[in-house]
Amino acid sequence: MKLSEILDVENPPPVQPTQSTTTTSAPVAPQAPQVPAVVVPDVSASANNDAVADANEARNTTRQLIAQGNQAVLEMLALAKDLKTPRAYEVAGNLLKTMAELSQDLMAVHLQEATLVNPDDVPAGNVNIGTAVFVGSTAELQDIIKLKREQAKKAIEAKKVIEINPLTGLPANTAA
Repeated sequence: MKLSEILDVENPPPVQPTQSTTTTSAPVAPQAPQVPAVVVPDVSASANNDAVADANEARNTTRQLIAQGNQAVLEMLALAKDLKTPRAYEVAGNLLKTMAELSQDLMAVHLQEATLVNPDDVPAGNVNIGTAVFVGSTAELQDIIKLKREQAKKAIEAKKVIEINPLTGLPANTAA
């Protein structure tokens, strides 16, 4: 089975050497087949400055790439299974990795569009806090710790038992 049949592509027709008018004995390089011109739309800053439209275009392009890539992955896995060569499996693995990156890019487009349209409504992301004791700066934390220590000292001092001398009626540590 030929690779061109598996990938459903046609082989280009063989290039016929052209006769040269010169009589040199140097071989003439075959000319490459003509490739049709690709029309590239104007994407300059002055053409379209709408973030939502750009995000929609990026989303559509990424979705088209994902659809084409899914088909390519299926075909490459079938080819790798038939060929049973390490290189074929390596290429299939790289294609799978690229498809995963495209999916992440699609999600990034959604998040970027959300930040451009409504910067205040941006989700904070995955936040997993086991035990949050304090959220703030270290200076604020030190102030709170100092305040708590002072309050603890005052509470301890208030709870101290004052021994009173029964003869004088004064605290036992003071002299009369």
